[in-house]
Amino acid sequence: SKGDGFIQKLLGDLKTEADFDFGGSWSMEKGMKFHGSSALELQLPAHIAIGPVSIEGLTVTIGFKDAKIPVSLGADIKASLGPLVAVVQNMGLTGTFSFPANADGNLGPIQLDIGFKPPNGVGLSLDTGIIKGGGFLYINTDKGEYVGALELDFVGVVSLKAIGIINTIMPDGSKGFSLLIIITAEFPPIQLGFGFTLNAVGGLLGLNRTVKLDVLREGIRTNAIKSILFPQDVIANINRIVSDLKQVFPPYPDHFVVGPMAELGWGTPSILTLEIGLLLEIPVPRIAILGVIKALLPSEDAPLLRIQVNFLGVIDFENQYISFDASLYDSRLLIYTLSGDMAFRLSWGDHPMFILSVGGFHPAFHDAPPDLQNMTRLTISLLNGPNPRITVQSYFAVTSNTVQFGAKAELYAAAAGFNIYGFIGYDVLFQFDPFKFIADFAAGLALRRGASVIMSISVNGELSGPHPFNAKGSASVDFFFFSVSVSFNETWGESGDAEEPQKINIIPLLTDAIKDDRNWKALMPDSNNLHVSLKKLDLPPDQIVIHPFGVLSFSERIVPLDIAINRFGNKVPDGANLFTIKDADSSDTTQVLKEQFAPANFFNKSDNEKLSSPSFELMNSGFSITGSGKLNLPMGITRNVDYELAYLHKKQQRFARTGIYKFAKKLFSAALKGSAASQSKLSFTRNRVSANAPDKVVVLPGQYAVANISDMKLYSSASVAGSYMEAKQQHDALVAIHPELDGKLQVLSHYELNMN
Repeated sequence: SKGDGFIQKLLGDLKTEADFDFGGSWSMEKGMKFHGSSALELQLPAHIAIGPVSIEGLTVTIGFKDAKIPVSLGADIKASLGPLVAVVQNMGLTGTFSFPANADGNLGPIQLDIGFKPPNGVGLSLDTGIIKGGGFLYINTDKGEYVGALELDFVGVVSLKAIGIINTIMPDGSKGFSLLIIITAEFPPIQLGFGFTLNAVGGLLGLNRTVKLDVLREGIRTNAIKSILFPQDVIANINRIVSDLKQVFPPYPDHFVVGPMAELGWGTPSILTLEIGLLLEIPVPRIAILGVIKALLPSEDAPLLRIQVNFLGVIDFENQYISFDASLYDSRLLIYTLSGDMAFRLSWGDHPMFILSVGGFHPAFHDAPPDLQNMTRLTISLLNGPNPRITVQSYFAVTSNTVQFGAKAELYAAAAGFNIYGFIGYDVLFQFDPFKFIADFAAGLALRRGASVIMSISVNGELSGPHPFNAKGSASVDFFFFSVSVSFNETWGESGDAEEPQKINIIPLLTDAIKDDRNWKALMPDSNNLHVSLKKLDLPPDQIVIHPFGVLSFSERIVPLDIAINRFGNKVPDGANLFTIKDADSSDTTQVLKEQFAPANFFNKSDNEKLSSPSFELMNSGFSITGSGKLNLPMGITRNVDYELAYLHKKQQRFARTGIYKFAKKLFSAALKGSAASQSKLSFTRNRVSANAPDKVVVLPGQYAVANISDMKLYSSASVAGSYMEAKQQHDALVAIHPELDGKLQVLSHYELNMN
């Protein structure tokens, strides 16, 4: 505190104004910043003008490190030379005070070393009437980071913009090189036909850079995508643009990013524009398409409808999924604000998934991916603000199990410590064949003081139908210290006998799948490698060639095996509903193969189960014959290796033989360790596991179990299954045999069990 008081007094004394004899002026104001516990930085905004050159600020830094006191003095220097204005940031001198052991310094007991302090940044601004614009270069030698930006406008016709980031120090502290550069050019619209125009082109190049898709998806909602696609006011927004670029495209060794861009318009002037870019990352097999759609109707000068949709589409071949995200940003109809998100997910890998959502999901749906659980409803704000507030929201979603939609309207107004809050909304689940729906609805209106309810009226319930319609729920009225509640359950309309579902014989479909050669594969086991390429053979449709190391496998996706089903899409099985494929020759060992199946297509599920259970589950789909993957090989026999040496003479173009050279066994073994075969990534030497090595980390597949409701402990050691539906069938079978267990058992994920 004493030091702070001294500094404040010192800076107070420094605040002064004076006139110099040479016509200059000087003014200074105090300011300071602390950097950790080892450095003190004093920023002194000052103005010292000498002709066309002026000093716009001073920075004094004092550090304490390794018994030395580094001090630096830097100044922001500005020079105006006609149409050119240049700014140099924080350039000056550095000095280091040290204390030699022999007290023999250039200042008596103190040694002072003085050096030049390079600038942190350089900026240029140009205005000649024909060419306008500027540029900026930021230099941070300690972090090995260099940032540059350029924006030029030629007579208001062509506009060029460029942003570059260079890193010479990688995130792990090692030396390296990483480059990111964006260049765009905007010009008068070029007619493409049918009213469409080409307004701008650009490109992105990243060397030793990668793309963070999760950050880019978040940038769809925050509009950080505009820092990539044709950024505006580059010099003024350089800090935000650079921050966004560094988060989306961080340095990453041996990865390269290429991204062409274009801006298309419709109309003259353009009332509809599309900014689109294609991001390719090498060597990652992934494509990203990002864009911004803007619509200004009826004109850009006075738009009654303003729509901006930011979107990102990703095709990832390695992880086997397709995604699309879109978000409304800074959109409005007249004076009413519009907002909302849209998402699409399709995965065909280890975790298949199909989701299409506009505005989010049903409140009871818990199977959405983590990045989609906080989607913004499609919202129009009739009164946008904290008080008063009127909003209308809606959503629509389709998954492999459900179709969902809903809406909600809210009203809030407050005055004199009192407020009125009202709402009305519904959430619906429905199926098409046979058609039925279930809708939850709720409405209420309350007068409150703060959060305390003075009086209110509310109703909530469920409506289902249409054969018959049924409405049930309750209504209540609260007034000060008492309340009245009434329940209701009404049914109307024709009950209508449910149509007998169509039947289907699944055995012919399964037989055709067994005969389909596409379901049979000859694969290499994980423990073996071919080391060579095999010629493709033209074989009859009923023959498959298997390598001696190979594994013969069969897997189908018609119906899950070894589990009883009670539906097949919108139909029911005719006759057999449990299917098992057994090996005819027990001499070979078979292993069960699994595929992802949508349980709702094969099992009757309640609406709650559709919302809470997994959309896809691994179930038995076939087998693999693994006996051929285990071969017994004889012991290796040591043989002498003899080489016949020959030289090719360049002039005579003939061989000169020198005889047989016998390679000693010891020398051969030593040379073998450095040979191409030993150095191969597939060699045994490179892949063998030491006997002292720890066990590999293995991620176990998800399992489900039948557990007690009372203590969440496993009911029995046999009550474990590989899928939710298999465990559910075990649960139903136990309850059927032991009715007293009804209401005492539940199906849990294996990790939820009480193991104590």
